Amino acid sequence: MKRIMVFFILLGLLSGCTVAEPAPAPQPQNPSIQASRLQIQSMREFAQRSAAEFFRDSTKNENYSPLSLSMALSMLLQGAEGQTRDEILTVLGFEGADIEEVNQVMTNLMDAFSQESEEGTLLIGNAVFSEERFPMKDSFIKKMEQDYRAFAQSLPLKEKSSVGRINEFISEHTADKIQNAYDPSPNSEDVLLLINTLYADLPWYMPFSEELTKPAIFYAPDGQIETPFMNKEVHSSYEDKEFYRSASLILGKDMQMTFVLPKEGLSPQDLLLKEGFLAHLGDDGQYSQLSWSIPKFSFETTLDLKNQLKELGMKRAFETDAQFPGISDIPTMVSSVIQNTYVDLTEEGVEAAAATIIAVAPTSAPPANPIPFVLNRPFLYLIESKEGVICFMGIVQNPSTK
Repeated sequence: MKRIMVFFILLGLLSGCTVAEPAPAPQPQNPSIQASRLQIQSMREFAQRSAAEFFRDSTKNENYSPLSLSMALSMLLQGAEGQTRDEILTVLGFEGADIEEVNQVMTNLMDAFSQESEEGTLLIGNAVFSEERFPMKDSFIKKMEQDYRAFAQSLPLKEKSSVGRINEFISEHTADKIQNAYDPSPNSEDVLLLINTLYADLPWYMPFSEELTKPAIFYAPDGQIETPFMNKEVHSSYEDKEFYRSASLILGKDMQMTFVLPKEGLSPQDLLLKEGFLAHLGDDGQYSQLSWSIPKFSFETTLDLKNQLKELGMKRAFETDAQFPGISDIPTMVSSVIQNTYVDLTEEGVEAAAATIIAVAPTSAPPANPIPFVLNRPFLYLIESKEGVICFMGIVQNPSTK
């Protein structure tokens, strides 16, 4: 039977732990995130529901940033009313919440995930690009600039120089890892772009030795492949559950990377369909001596999320009767939601980037002994915070595929 390996990556704040010794170190706390624990759990549930939909039936590597999509949708939320607003809130996991409550959560996350130092880099960026003749409401622009710290600029969106300026913003805010993300069609009627960028460059707390990196077999969906595996022994938080095994490695900036290996016969997608999977991931983790063997991987993805978001319940935003009076007096609708991502795992650490673009158009227009933990079949990965904010998550079906 062919076997598949899949990774989830969670990027965020985590409890510290001792790498060379079995006992965990004191756990750092982030007050702004701690204050929003219930909201973060809702975002974690959103991450699972959305990833299950986005990754459905996929047999290739996938990477997705729940945090980037949440931030972009929250920006869109500022102009929505009625059913359109309620559907966006429900999809985000904030059903019935006040918009200002959502804004406070996003502000806290921007504070927590906008850091750059010798320990690593975490950066969030937002932007609003509008057609120069589009009458966007001043109140909406003010909301974007003040609550979401967004860069705002009016441009003739169809002109080549404007497309270049938009892609320049995205490239600059993702360390040049995401290029040419905005590529409008000649018939584009878009009058507004809401953009979120997320970038992370985080070293391992205890790097892998390149001398121990050796070729080994990975059991991909379409057959066995030989690819470089990184190896080391280290104490790690580890749990062995009915449907999967998971373990985490410490990164800089009080972050961690969690790897989830489905039990034989299960796929990463199967785990995403199990209720409460991400809510309880890591609950029973115990510090154990692990013998790690992880394939190196690096790839880029592009997700067109329009149809999947409609399947999740966000329908009216894409219809001609969408309700966005807070954006403009001209009736508008969402024309597309595109997310581009990048992820690179090496002996030194992990680098990941995401750019989510929500395009808006007038309605008239048409994301003891070491326990062997060998990730040699498809697996999920998450880059997350200790409190559960999932910045990136994905599936590795074939680590040798770019």
